[in-house]
Amino acid sequence: MQKLIETLKKLGIEVPEDKQSEVKRAVSEHYKNVAEYNKAISKLETERDGWKERAESAEDTIKGLEGKDFDAITKERDAWKDKFDALEAEQNKAKQEAELEAAINAHVESLKFKDEYRKRAYIEDLKKEGYQVKDGKLIGASDFQKKYDADAFVDEQQSKAEQNKARFTSTMSNSGGGTTVTKSDILAMKDPSERQKAIKEHIELFQKGEQ
Repeated sequence: MQKLIETLKKLGIEVPEDKQSEVKRAVSEHYKNVAEYNKAISKLETERDGWKERAESAEDTIKGLEGKDFDAITKERDAWKDKFDALEAEQNKAKQEAELEAAINAHVESLKFKDEYRKRAYIEDLKKEGYQVKDGKLIGASDFQKKYDADAFVDEQQSKAEQNKARFTSTMSNSGGGTTVTKSDILAMKDPSERQKAIKEHIELFQKGEQ
């Protein structure tokens, strides 16, 4: 607006300084500059082009419908909708199956089975339950595992006891059949029942105080 004041001054019309703000305000209320007009015109042109594209698309659609009756159009629309719904359902099913498989694998990996046969049987029985997956985990799998036949799993305590027994037997025997077990070996055994058994079988070590 300062340019307007200067232009008026060149034309012999000088606006007093105390009136310049009023002149600027009055002009701005009633007139727009070139940049504002160009911006408004550009917006209108964009809207015009958008409506033109929609009109042309609608015209093409109408041309494609020429010669068809309403029932045929409706039937074709419904056919495409059915195809879309079927594809979407198939994709959702595949996604759910993949999530279920991943959750089952994660659950089974945390268990120790006696053999592959029992493992496969457990998985098949688990799938029959129809458990749902939430946050990548199989809801209800833990309860299912607790109620399942315990014979399918490795008994950790029994396995540890057998390992200790095997190590003890190996330690007691040498190539000549003599004993090499010591008092320290027996006391170091972690399984209480095996330790007590070893003490009874080699009570002489404790009576003599041998190390």
